[in-house]
Parts: sequence; structure tokens; C-alpha cells
Amino acid sequence: MKKQKGFSLIELLIVVAIILIIAAIAIPNLLRSRMAANEASAVGSLRTINTAEVTFQTTYPSVGFANLTALGGAAGTCATATGATSAGACLIDDTLAAAPNQKAAMFSRLRRLAAHRRLRMQRRLSLLLLARAASARSALISPG
Repeated sequence: MKKQKGFSLIELLIVVAIILIIAAIAIPNLLRSRMAANEASAVGSLRTINTAEVTFQTTYPSVGFANLTALGGAAGTCATATGATSAGACLIDDTLAAAPNQKAAMFSRLRRLAAHRRLRMQRRLSLLLLARAASARSALISPG
């Protein structure tokens, strides 16, 4: 009788099934963590923009609040002693100061995220109210 070399088909199918189960568990977690990281980055960007707007309005009160391009500035201009002006305040980096059409996706995503969170909170609140109503009903019904 010859010794068997290699794996049987059943063994290979079991290994593939285990790998698929692990992937099915890991991929949604990866996507969730990626979404959370993107949301945190967007919130940080909005905080930075807000702080820059307040700083700009305080520094240049005659101009008031600025658009995003005025909050940024070229690296060569910002490096000089007299580089910051009301046209290029050097308060945020060039990525955030890019034209709004390049960041429209980020802001629309934030709006969708806010709506989604509101909906989740409304669902949680309605479930909480249903649970309280059910417990109040069961307290009225049960003899005690």
C-alpha cells in the first residue's frame, strides 16, 4: 500500500471554509474601524477649520470670516516673517484650504453621518420607551 501524500479534498474544503468564516467576521470590523477613522479625521478637520476661522476673524476684524482658501497659504509664503495676510493667513494646511469642490464629498458624508446618527438615536429612544412601557405594563399586570 502506498503512503498518502498531500491533503484530501475534504481537508482542503474545511480549511477554505474556516478561512471564509474568519474573513466574514474580520471584513465588517475592518470597514467599521475604517469608517470610524474617517469620521474622526473629518471631525478633527472641522475643528481645525473652526479654530482657524475664529483666529482669522480676531486677527482681521475688518475682513470678518474668510473662505477656506484665505485660511491657507503657500508653504513658501508662510515661511517668511511677513507671509501671513488676509488673503493667505497660513492658519490651515493646503489640503484643508483646497477648493471646496474637492472637499464636497467629505462635507456631504458628514451630513449623511449626522442624519444617520440622529436616526440611530431616535431608534434607541423609541426602543427605550417601548421597553419602559412594557415593564410598566408588566408591573401593572403582575400580582404583587
